[in-house]
Amino acid sequence: MAIHDLNTAAVGGYAMPGLVQYRRELDWAGTSRPSQYLPRHETFHLFQLEYIGLRDLAPGLRVLWLLEATAEWAAHQVEGQHPATDGSGSRYGANLTSFLREPNHLTDLHRFRVMAPHAYGAFLFFEYLEETLPAGSDIVRQIWDITGDGLIPKAATKAIEETIEANGGTLADTLAGFAAANYRIEQTYTDPDRADWVRRLEKLGKRPALAGGHALDPAAVGVFAGRHGLADGGAAYVEFVADGATEGTLTVTVDPAADLRGEVFRMVQHPDLCGDAAGGIVPVALGTPTEIPITPDCPEATLMLVRVDLGADLRSVSWQARWHPGSPTSTEVVNGGFETGDLSGWAFVEPDGGNLGVVTAPVHGGGFAARIEPLTATTVGLSQRIDVDQWNHASAWVALDAGSQAPAQVTLELVAVDGTVVAATTRTLTTAGSWQRLDVTYPLGSGTVWYRVTVDGVGAIVYLDDASLGIVL
Repeated sequence: MAIHDLNTAAVGGYAMPGLVQYRRELDWAGTSRPSQYLPRHETFHLFQLEYIGLRDLAPGLRVLWLLEATAEWAAHQVEGQHPATDGSGSRYGANLTSFLREPNHLTDLHRFRVMAPHAYGAFLFFEYLEETLPAGSDIVRQIWDITGDGLIPKAATKAIEETIEANGGTLADTLAGFAAANYRIEQTYTDPDRADWVRRLEKLGKRPALAGGHALDPAAVGVFAGRHGLADGGAAYVEFVADGATEGTLTVTVDPAADLRGEVFRMVQHPDLCGDAAGGIVPVALGTPTEIPITPDCPEATLMLVRVDLGADLRSVSWQARWHPGSPTSTEVVNGGFETGDLSGWAFVEPDGGNLGVVTAPVHGGGFAARIEPLTATTVGLSQRIDVDQWNHASAWVALDAGSQAPAQVTLELVAVDGTVVAATTRTLTTAGSWQRLDVTYPLGSGTVWYRVTVDGVGAIVYLDDASLGIVL
């Protein structure tokens, strides 16, 4: 084997059977010491080529991603950690940000890219395998053994899957675990250079790039949705964050899709889980609403979607989430007559599109009623979460204000946590000053719903009073 110093040549370094070439003065760490990292990376390519040969790189470049990711991993195994005063050790994390900036794919097989920083940063996957599978650091040799077994090398993805299975794991569990570990990288890896990884990820918030982020309003119902493209082993992370004093329920539904897993991290503040992993990480059954409690002690939730296969196609996945602020579910309408003099117990529907408040006149009963005035939003109203199992009838009294500039369409509905309407009734108010009753019957045992009264009609003003539940025989 020959190692050749390219000195000031334009190329950084490369390897071919029996030969490694690199630029001696190329200092990846930003110090005056010539880096030993690059020749170690290139030397590992020599061993890789013993398994597959140069001729096997051409057909689709099926193993190019594996070449670079494992060469980065191997160079670190030899070089190890450096003192904090010697920045050369941080070369190992130089491409990590590029990898975690694109968490929606593990390899580059879904698109043609040669020598992309993402591939070098994928060393993290082999770190994860080393730390979690019984083979430890021998795991990479086992992958290359399987890759080079036979006249035609196996695809890198197939070799990885077979190696994981030979070590008692499954590809799906491994990919899901890898995505989860990356989200909480400060607490999940043991590599001595982890602190440097975290430092490099500062601009990303010390975690992979997010697919979305949503604030949970302490006073208003929220409806969210998203669609993301995931390729092989990719993940999408969507964060929901409430004010520290907020309490409520976030209901998440992930549309069914092949080879997809969903989890929700309940967090005090990233990266700290609420309690242990058993209580802080909630599995999401696809197609089924999953309720996530939000409390002052646990105000954050992150939805993680992971594609748990290594297919090269880009696949679309979608989800929906509904946020309902308020205390744990009641079995009756709370403050249905608004006699507290405010809207406590109720959440707002589209509060930015209207005025909502409490008045002392007109009222249907007692001393107060709610006032609902749509301004710009199509629908404005009030809602609260109730367990209606023991009831089969809902009602409320509504009246149109004499100063309304338009008629109003008022709806009383019970909506299940997955968004399904259990029962609803709608009435158009055209005569001012007359209280009218909205009532609807539904099956006993309907479970937990949102009791919701909404008004449609910009320019209208509607009063609401004496919202209640009951039994109709």
